[in-house]
Order: sequence, then C-alpha cells, then structure tokens
Amino acid sequence: MTIAELRKQITALREEGFPEVYVVDDVAGKFYAPHEHTYRSVHWIVEGELTIIIEGKTETLTSGQRSNVGANILHEVTIGPQGCLYIVAEDHQL
Repeated sequence: MTIAELRKQITALREEGFPEVYVVDDVAGKFYAPHEHTYRSVHWIVEGELTIIIEGKTETLTSGQRSNVGANILHEVTIGPQGCLYIVAEDHQL
C-alpha cells in the first residue's frame, strides 16, 4: 500500500465520523485482553493479520479488511504470526 492509499483510507474514516485516526504496527502475538470502550472503533488492516473476538464471535482479518466495534461492546484482539500494521479509528465524541 502506498502512502497515498493509506491517506485515502484515513480520510474515508474521518468522513465516516471518526475524528481520532492513527496507524498501529504491532508485533506478532500481541494480545489485547477483553475490554470495551465508551466509543465506536474500527480496525482496518493494512498488512498482516489480526484476530478479533467481538461478543464471542471470532473473525481473522487480513489486508484490506476491517472490523467495526460499537460502543460498550466487549472485544479482544490477538495479532497474527507476522505482526500487523493497521489503522485504528475512534469516535470519542459519543
């Protein structure tokens, strides 16, 4: 993915109403224990993979895929074996 394509995805997320958008580069196997936020969030995969469990439903996401997590929804994330570069978008204004 080029920088221009990455910027396009970030712009699209801001247009969806996510004022907080940033890129995360996580190492293989990193685990985010079950948690919830008071705001909506998106994980949009650039490279690699992550597995997210949202309210008991497991989904493995790869390049180009995204998850949408609603406010106050229990979820957990495990980064894939090659690590993962992804965009996180958050709406802290709810």
